[in-house]
Amino acid sequence: AGRLAEIKKWWDILCIRGPEYGYQPKPSKTVLIVKKDSLQMAKQIFKGSGIQVTGEGERHLGAVLGTEEFRRKYVEDKVAKWVRDVEQLSEIGRDDPQAA
Repeated sequence: AGRLAEIKKWWDILCIRGPEYGYQPKPSKTVLIVKKDSLQMAKQIFKGSGIQVTGEGERHLGAVLGTEEFRRKYVEDKVAKWVRDVEQLSEIGRDDPQAA
């Protein structure tokens, strides 16, 4: 809990001092990714802050951060969508090749 408490302290200071420098922290857009064994402690420490706490992962600026399982599931979902899109495009191409 020591490192999590330090991160929370840093966040609180950032929320106070950030606006002095033109930075507006947005808790609703902030995600704290922790190891699963620290998840409950992190949720307790950051309770009420508005920060989303997860032990899985999150997509950030097009990259996936988190556990191997989370990254694998994300990639599988992306590939499945690409397959559906290509199949749909090939169906269109059969009837109207110029549109595809």
